Amino acid sequence: MGYAGTIALEVFNDVYQQEDPRHAATDAMRSMRALAEAVAMRGSAEVTEPPSNGDLPPAPRLAGFAFAELAVDEVSAPLLSRALGALGFAHTGQHRSKPVQLWEQGDARVLLNLAPQRSIDPATASISALAVESTDPTASMRRADRLLAPKLARPRGPDETDLSSVAAPDGIALFFCDSTLESSWLDDFRPTGAPAGPSPLLGQIDHVSITESIDDFDQSALFFRTVLGLVPGESTEVTAPFGLIRNWSATDPSGRVRIALSTTPLRRGDWAPGVSSPQLVAFATDDAIACARIMRERGAPILEMPGNYYDDLDARLSLPAGFVDSLRENSILYDRGERGEFLHFFTEMLGSRVFFEVVQRVDGYDAFGDLHSVPLRMAAHRRQRLRMLASTPTEATTEHRHDYSLAHLTALSLSPPELVDAAAAAGYRYVGLRMTKVTAQEPHYPLAYDPALMRATKTHLAATGIEVLDIELARITSGDSPRDYLRFLEAGVELGARHVITQLPDSDFSRKTDRFAELCQLAEPLGLTIDLEFPSWTETPNLTEATRVLRAADQPNAGLLIDLLHFARSGSSVEELRGLPPEWFHYAHVCDAPGEIPATTAGLIHTARFERLFPGEGEIDMLGILAALPAGIPFALEIPRAMLVAQVGAKEHARLAISAARGHLDAAHLVR
Repeated sequence: MGYAGTIALEVFNDVYQQEDPRHAATDAMRSMRALAEAVAMRGSAEVTEPPSNGDLPPAPRLAGFAFAELAVDEVSAPLLSRALGALGFAHTGQHRSKPVQLWEQGDARVLLNLAPQRSIDPATASISALAVESTDPTASMRRADRLLAPKLARPRGPDETDLSSVAAPDGIALFFCDSTLESSWLDDFRPTGAPAGPSPLLGQIDHVSITESIDDFDQSALFFRTVLGLVPGESTEVTAPFGLIRNWSATDPSGRVRIALSTTPLRRGDWAPGVSSPQLVAFATDDAIACARIMRERGAPILEMPGNYYDDLDARLSLPAGFVDSLRENSILYDRGERGEFLHFFTEMLGSRVFFEVVQRVDGYDAFGDLHSVPLRMAAHRRQRLRMLASTPTEATTEHRHDYSLAHLTALSLSPPELVDAAAAAGYRYVGLRMTKVTAQEPHYPLAYDPALMRATKTHLAATGIEVLDIELARITSGDSPRDYLRFLEAGVELGARHVITQLPDSDFSRKTDRFAELCQLAEPLGLTIDLEFPSWTETPNLTEATRVLRAADQPNAGLLIDLLHFARSGSSVEELRGLPPEWFHYAHVCDAPGEIPATTAGLIHTARFERLFPGEGEIDMLGILAALPAGIPFALEIPRAMLVAQVGAKEHARLAISAARGHLDAAHLVR
């Protein structure tokens, strides 16, 4: 309408009201300059003096993605390398001064950076940078600067290309490249000698999809749209397995650069989908079916889709005979719209959060697939992720791999929901939950009497796929009645527990045996076993006494819990252990400790509760004791280390514990 005066921006929403005012001001100015540009571009005859866009340079034409860079570590890098190789990529270059690998296929390029500028979680891969091909990188940087995008300092060696980059709100670096120049960023990589495939399966990067926090979502959308000059598509919302997902996407005018963002506005926390903030790099192909077949033969980790999807597809759409069978055989999803068709398939999750997609666009299809396939893909990824967590690959052979449980005492500062999350992140299959307070100083998690805590714990169990192996502790002294633990047992059943740890600090053999038998009888209709633990400082101090109790009680659901520390400190016999009925043993508590036994009860208790060691660090005959137990039982890691937890935190301590156990135990051939 020709207005040329002052504009005051007034925006109210929960995100901005909680935001750092400096960030909000930056986004506000960025949005206003983009608005002024849009008004100027309309060229309306009525607008004689449109608002100034602050000399905002126009967005140069983009010619696609130059590369996507993934931050990896020594655990995730081999996973990504194997997957890229199976997808047809070749490791063609090694950076001259940085631990960065160049993987190429056709015009698609992926960098694996083993020393990223931004931190990543251990054993995780993450998109750390994106690069676009700009016809004028200098003009792209001028535009980014006028839009207040922070320029990133990039260390480089002598004679290396000075690539310009800015930081997106979520920390991802955005580079502007022109790979057609005589001297380009590709010259910074020394050839490895690995030949590129003669007939590439994939052509270029089709699009990139990033999951943002609700706090970064709008900021990131504004950043990519304005800095790159993208044209936004239709925003959508999807009802997914763990709540609403909001999607945003945008494409440059030539359709060469596509970026999609998603967020979960109603539910926060990385536990929700079982996969933490997933990130996707999609590659284009001319024949998705042929591509999937070849990649399967090469061992590519293609995500398996459920059969009922194809039954529904066949019923809804009129498709050529045999076509749906080809889609089903290769786990390919299908969509068609007013403009063309879309075939696409995914890899499994690689490095906890990154996965790849292969897409075929037919007759100008310009979307990202059927929205209803998003929850399907999420469910398939969650199922695959849970299978992977239950049997995390190691250097050991599959037949010697063990299932691990995170005993609560290892990370007692974590509430039950937090313990479940920590177990899922580290690769445990089970947790053990401490539901009764054993000492006056320790935290209490009354799952049996706290409905909110019970509900939160069950929700986290369902979301992560972690199972409850056992609950503790039914500690029956001379003054306790087994019936006092009935609600405790019922709560364990509600959580899906299988076993109950009990201790019998009672000097009267007849009384403690009767009460142990009564506890077993209460638990049997609930499907629980009662597993007797024998700390060396109690009145049931060793294997011999515990065996007497089990034989005298004579209950079908009675068991013995072998805690390696208690076994070693009690002087119990491996030969005696080997001669006991195998059905008595349902799992074991695993840890290591110094060979010297404390001389006092206080010293024994202190070591047991605060100073155990990771497997292989002490002098307990771990392999000898475990070899006397039935093969295949779960190993519950009960390794409290107060000093280490104070230094690295309970979650990292849990990860270090299972890493040490796998390294020491999975490689050992335990023969009973």
